Amino acid sequence: MLLNDLTSYELDELIGAFLTLKSIDEILAILSRYYDQEIKRRNDIYEQSRVKLAYKGFELKIRDIRRSKLGFTSLIAQFKKSENIWDKILKKATREIVNDLKKICQNSISDLEFSIFSHTPQLEDYAFLYHYDKKALNQNWQSGYEISPLLIAPDAHHGNCFVEFLFNADCYMKTKDGVIKLSPTWHSNICNVSKGIEEDGNKILRNWSGRP
Repeated sequence: MLLNDLTSYELDELIGAFLTLKSIDEILAILSRYYDQEIKRRNDIYEQSRVKLAYKGFELKIRDIRRSKLGFTSLIAQFKKSENIWDKILKKATREIVNDLKKICQNSISDLEFSIFSHTPQLEDYAFLYHYDKKALNQNWQSGYEISPLLIAPDAHHGNCFVEFLFNADCYMKTKDGVIKLSPTWHSNICNVSKGIEEDGNKILRNWSGRP
């Protein structure tokens, strides 16, 4: 498999295409260029075995892209690399990815500020940290994808370190001047990504079981 190690500019272009609410055709054109093959639908990304994306030593996986009924395209991406001793001690590797993603987001979305949300699962002694859009914290979340429409989550386990990235495009809007900002109705669409993933899973189960 070929490795396409993205530059900072290229990562900005890729992530920024979602953040600035570009059309699905524009997004697929960018993905086609970086995967060096025609990408017509999201399954083309998952099924291809020709090119692996990377950034600063991390493998970059596009875990989910989905176009909603509102016509916008949301993104779930993961940065992953093997964790070495210096990663464990300094925590520098994930911090650099987090900072780069924050910068890309703030260059794309007007007046964006980040805050940190911490969650400790029951019966566990560790906490998940989420960098999120300070203006959009959903107190009634049921899954991690519902905490905020914009999430950057560093983590490390099983010998790997990760940065998870979520952008729920349905919670943002473009003004007449072309400015991207949080939609005043963001809370109404906060579950669109998680519901879409759940619906996909139910569809697979129905197809597998033969039920309509």
